Amino acid sequence: ETPKYRAMANWAKLAQRVKKGDLLLSEGKHQQNPNVGTEERALWRTANLSRIKDGLSFSITACMVLHLCYMSIAVICFSFIFDEGWTLIDSMYFSLITATTIGYGDLTPNSSAAKVFTCVYSLAGVVLLGI
Repeated sequence: ETPKYRAMANWAKLAQRVKKGDLLLSEGKHQQNPNVGTEERALWRTANLSRIKDGLSFSITACMVLHLCYMSIAVICFSFIFDEGWTLIDSMYFSLITATTIGYGDLTPNSSAAKVFTCVYSLAGVVLLGI
């Protein structure tokens, strides 16, 4: 039995108790009811800790590799695919400025395909920076 499976089972048990009215939930914390025992309180604690541990585990290496791939795709697209006439440095600069939503406006894509790609790229950049 893996910790993730155990946490899911704990959440299922807690959900059943909430439906029966034995356990009241408020703002992520449980309020005690005379019918709630120490077992349910322990389930609540382990379910919460497992959820935090399993749900937010991103290594810094994985994030850096993801950002590097993200930036590389943009540099390749702007330098070679869309034929914007930009050097690799210009493409790196534009992709960084766009991904971080700074957007100075000194470089802008000219073709329709590049503009659509830039829209998708900038939205994905906001999501990736949130990781």
